[in-house]
Order: sequence, then structure tokens, then C-alpha cells
Amino acid sequence: MTVLLAAASLTSLPPAVDLVTDRASVGEVLTRFTPRWPTLTSPTIDALPVDDPNAPRTAEDRAWSEFNHHYSGLFVLAMGLLALLHRTGRAPWARHWPLIFLGLAAFMAVRNDPGAWPLGPMGFWESWAIATVLQHRVFVLLVVAFGVFEWMVRTGRLSSRRCALVFPLLAAVGGGLLLTHSHASLNLKEEYLIEVTHVPLGVLAMLVGWTRWLELRLPPGEGRLPGRLWAAGLTMIGLLLLYRES
Repeated sequence: MTVLLAAASLTSLPPAVDLVTDRASVGEVLTRFTPRWPTLTSPTIDALPVDDPNAPRTAEDRAWSEFNHHYSGLFVLAMGLLALLHRTGRAPWARHWPLIFLGLAAFMAVRNDPGAWPLGPMGFWESWAIATVLQHRVFVLLVVAFGVFEWMVRTGRLSSRRCALVFPLLAAVGGGLLLTHSHASLNLKEEYLIEVTHVPLGVLAMLVGWTRWLELRLPPGEGRLPGRLWAAGLTMIGLLLLYRES
């Protein structure tokens, strides 16, 4: 399933051999994945073309998006590091790491779509008719479900094994949705450069989901390796979210 969704994402654009212009070079792709310090400043909403969703992307658009991804990356990186710390057995308090999901969800709900409620001119219910906004809000709901269920499992408030499977299932579903999530653009190269950064994030999210599933389903003592893998994968997602958009 992961391979098919990744292939669908990467082949949703015309093959490079069919394009005379708007080709992304290897160097441009590598630039998007080059590590950098997070961008912690954001342009104002007035600097964005929020009234025209089909307007070409501007430098302010990219700066807004980078700010969102970098702050989200810091949230996820913190969760991954705390999950790894908890696995050492030396920091029982680190089991509360899923609560960081709630902070991430609140941040995403406000910042994901500057043209829609609560920051933009488009009303709350009106914005649900926009496919991209709808997808973003589904992601926010998934993040909330991540945090609530996994925190209750980690703290023993939910002892059912079925409840423990909510986190890996939602991680796998969220990764699959990310692989099929697209950003329409008037420039094919820019569209590709955006989507190519989503593919490793989606694959890692599915890796986190299924390795956590294995950790829960394998006999006691045999889930240590999958347990380390999903915690490391969560950390890698946080690092990859620090990618460049320009």
C-alpha cells in the first residue's frame, strides 16, 4: 500500500522527459532537504494574497509555509526525542509526550490556511468546501486523536489493546493521506518540489504506524526493535519538517 501511494504521488505530475521547461534539477531537490536552522519569524497576514487562492506563490507565501513547517517540526522532534528517552526506562515522566500533539493541533488549526477562518476572510463553514482546507482540517483531527488516545494508553487510563492500536492505525492512515495530498500550482516545478518533500514524510509516518503496530502485536520481548524504529521515525519526521521551500 505504501509503495502504491508513493508511486501515485510521484506520478501525478508529467514525466520530466515530456517537459521542455519547468524541470526541477537534482540540485534544487537537494536544496529542499538541506538542513537549516528553523525559521521562527512569519510575515503578516496582510502580506499574503489570501483573496485569490489561484495567485502565483510569492516570497511571503513561502515564508509563511516555512514558518508553519518548522514550528511543526519542532513539536514533532520534541515528541520523538521524548519517546526515545522514555524507551530507555530512565525517565518515566517522558511517557506524557503525546500531549505535545494537542499543542501541534492548535498551531495547525490556526496557521494551516491563512485565507480561511480564523485568520482569513473566508468563513468557518464556507472554507470546508475547499478541498485543501478540508484535508488540512482532517489532519488536525487526526493529530488530536493521536494525542488523546496515545496519552491515555501510555498513562494506563485505557488498558484495552484495541485502544492502543488507534495510534498506529491513525499514523498509517495519516501517512497515506499525506502521500496523496497535492498542492495545485500554476508552476509545475514548484508543485513537484512541494510534493517531493511530502513523500518521505508520508513514508515515515506509515513506518511509525506499522512498527508501533508490530511492537503491540508481537509476543512480549520481541517488540523492542519495532519500538525503537517508530520512535526514531517520529524523530526523523521532526527533522525533515525543517526543509526549505526556497
